[in-house]
Amino acid sequence: MYERYGKRLLDIILSLAATIILAIPMGLVALWIKLDSPGPVFFKQRRVGKGKTHFNILKFRTMRGDTPHDVPTHLLKDADSYITRSGAFLRKTSLDELPQIYNILAGQMSVIAPRPALYNQYDLIEARDKVRANDIRPGLTGLAQVNGRDELPIDVKARYDGEYAAHVTFWNDVKIFFRSITYVFQRRGVVEGGTSVNTIAQQAHMLCEIRSDNRQSLEEMKASFEQVIASFRQRGCELRGFDASVRSTVLPGSGLSSSAAFEVLIGTILNELFFDRKLTAVEIAQIGQYAENVYFGKPSGLMDQTASSVGGLVFIDFADPQTPLVERVEFDFAHCGYTPCILDSGADHADLTDEYAAIPQEMRSVARCFGKEVLREVNEAEFYAQLKQVREQTGDRAVLRAMHFFDENRRVLEQVQALKNGDFEGFLAGVRASGRSSWMLLQNIIPLGSTAHQQMALAQALCEKLLDGRGACRVHGGGFAGTILAFVPDEMLGQFRSGAEAVLGAGSCHVLSIRQTGGTRLG
Repeated sequence: MYERYGKRLLDIILSLAATIILAIPMGLVALWIKLDSPGPVFFKQRRVGKGKTHFNILKFRTMRGDTPHDVPTHLLKDADSYITRSGAFLRKTSLDELPQIYNILAGQMSVIAPRPALYNQYDLIEARDKVRANDIRPGLTGLAQVNGRDELPIDVKARYDGEYAAHVTFWNDVKIFFRSITYVFQRRGVVEGGTSVNTIAQQAHMLCEIRSDNRQSLEEMKASFEQVIASFRQRGCELRGFDASVRSTVLPGSGLSSSAAFEVLIGTILNELFFDRKLTAVEIAQIGQYAENVYFGKPSGLMDQTASSVGGLVFIDFADPQTPLVERVEFDFAHCGYTPCILDSGADHADLTDEYAAIPQEMRSVARCFGKEVLREVNEAEFYAQLKQVREQTGDRAVLRAMHFFDENRRVLEQVQALKNGDFEGFLAGVRASGRSSWMLLQNIIPLGSTAHQQMALAQALCEKLLDGRGACRVHGGGFAGTILAFVPDEMLGQFRSGAEAVLGAGSCHVLSIRQTGGTRLG
């Protein structure tokens, strides 16, 4: 009775009362925000509601109006400089959350329930699906928030959310309400952007210092380090301090998986020093993926981390993301007559999270037309048979991206078989076809709305011109920014490199080699 009728009635009463009581204080806060810095009073953020529908959660704006969009706070250069004077106070007191009383009044949220996930927190959304926590309205505060808050790993947070969803009672809500007040005043369980080295040390019970000559890289490393450590502790690993010096030639922010490589490195070190090598290469990769999804808010899959952790040339089947099938493919790239190169387009990944998130979202929208969660479960023949209806429901871009998905899955299998058969020309044909499909169907070359700046398109077109029908090239990684991968005939390497750097800049062409070992102890 309470869950079905009483809870919503109580939400309406409490939110109406709060609206009346807090009208003047909230008005004063709004005035303070306007006087403190130019920009809107409210900040809107896309969240997941009941039944996995999306809505815009309301908060008081705490950062300057010119703050880069869709960049996590901890990845901003000098993040503190973006936080306004009013914002610092509002964050400290959690008063920036007050406008959510209007989300509650509108029926999008409840006072007590699991906090609404970000639209791109796919691992949390999936974990909540398993415990039916997505079946209820999200809340202002919940059971997870009074049992660790931001410090909780995804699986633990989802477990608390599921426990609440299974036992929605008036007295549970009362207890959580008053415990939440205590947590707010004590600032317990809060992990904000711009996490300091000292905070990492406190949470990990380690003495550590991280230095880098690149501010953004430093912030990324600190965030990755913290989450990898938290994951090991969650598994019962007792950590101690250690000294490490890291040197990397991987281009940051270029789609070359520099963050994945660092996550795997730290995971490998901890596994070796403190955990008796209990974790497999794939498990270390999964820890790295979790760091990407949670701390960076990137809808990253598991491929980059697995490739870094396993090493060599691998074929990965993600039919079961928890236990992916990883198969090493034996092929001697050193004597195939071609040199793999990476061309830096000069375009950065900042502000592109929405572009990356849209791809799996649109593919899932096509899958849902057939009652499936992922496109892999959809029969290709059935997809084409209902193409007209799917197009009407999802839009043309989603359909084109689905076409790429079906073709690409087939191409990967063909390319693996070509390498096993020693047919490198067949492999290159697959690379070329994949590159064309990425541009035409997946549409991950040019960010939406870009006209004057199309670095990736120019870089790929330049590669194709320089190769003159030989070799192969395609966008590398997620696309939209970063790099182009090219397989260049050995005898053309010098000419290709000079031609590319004449347009893209000195040092933009990087010659690669494939390391046969991934995360491992050397010596």
